[in-house]
Amino acid sequence: MEPNNKPTVLVSENQCIIRLSVCEFLESEGFRVIATPDGLQADRILSAGEDVQLLFSDVRMPEMDGLTLARNALGRSPHLGILLTSCVEPVDLPKDVLFLAKPYDTAYLSKRLRQMLSESEQA
Repeated sequence: MEPNNKPTVLVSENQCIIRLSVCEFLESEGFRVIATPDGLQADRILSAGEDVQLLFSDVRMPEMDGLTLARNALGRSPHLGILLTSCVEPVDLPKDVLFLAKPYDTAYLSKRLRQMLSESEQA
């Protein structure tokens, strides 16, 4: 975790307005946020060893979709908390990956991310 003790969330969302509003909200909730517009950029950040505790990603994105991103991330960091989002829940959701349907309440998003952090700290 970062020296300032803020948990880091990597947000990968191709819709700019959603990405900006989610990031702004999560920062106001005390998270450190890294934002990317697609899974490929998020995958590069994770493969570079960035200190990330949580991944919040859209499922449907250009370059690399959220499911592929989640599988790659779990291959590198099996204990990384991953929450995917979309309008329709994917049938092939990887084990240990959680799903949040769009549209979602940002307060619930923050609560869910904090629960995931708490669960990973207890593991």
